[in-house]
Amino acid sequence: HPIYREMKMARVFSKKYYALLIKNIERAHHIIVYNDILKKRLRGHLSCLSRIKVIFSGIETKRFSKKKQRKDKKLTILFPGRIDDPAKGFEFLLKVFRRLRKEHAHVRLLITGKTDFGEEGIETTGWVPHSQMPDIYNCADICVVPSLWEEPFGIAALEAMASSLPVVASSVGGLKRIIQHKKTGFLISPGNKGKFYKSLKELVINQDLRKEMGKKGKTRAEKYSW
Repeated sequence: HPIYREMKMARVFSKKYYALLIKNIERAHHIIVYNDILKKRLRGHLSCLSRIKVIFSGIETKRFSKKKQRKDKKLTILFPGRIDDPAKGFEFLLKVFRRLRKEHAHVRLLITGKTDFGEEGIETTGWVPHSQMPDIYNCADICVVPSLWEEPFGIAALEAMASSLPVVASSVGGLKRIIQHKKTGFLISPGNKGKFYKSLKELVINQDLRKEMGKKGKTRAEKYSW
């Protein structure tokens, strides 16, 4: 992935780069971070720095709350992320979905990417500008965010909740602060295939649970409205 090549060329893991980074952070009068996890981490490295403020990100919830009549009634699990970035956990999700589809052939996986898998049950939208994402969420019944790294916030999960979708996500970073486990979705330890499968299956077979979590998720999302 280009971002990793860029990081390697910049030598971001070298001692010199690290020393420069710390030096410049220490010069700051104030530092703004996405979540309290980053705040604690920075304070752990920079005990002398106390002026760190947590300001959560947000979304325009009204853009995602407008529902249109769906033409396609397939039960759809949406992966709104980059499939070419290993940290987003798509390869892991793909194995979980294939297992799920063996038992529930009516379920499809919708991906916001360009890759054509040529596999029944897996559909791609191609590249989608952010302005059209509300329509993509409107085509789904469940959203999944299987990140393997510490997501700083989790905008996609929040957009899905604003769209009244239950979210099954990794219990990492900012996602742990947005999603309420067993209320607006499920939080699973990253890479746990068994629990991701179990949670997705529970939502697939229980329409009432999808609606209940979706409703609570929408209310929760309002707390992050700009």
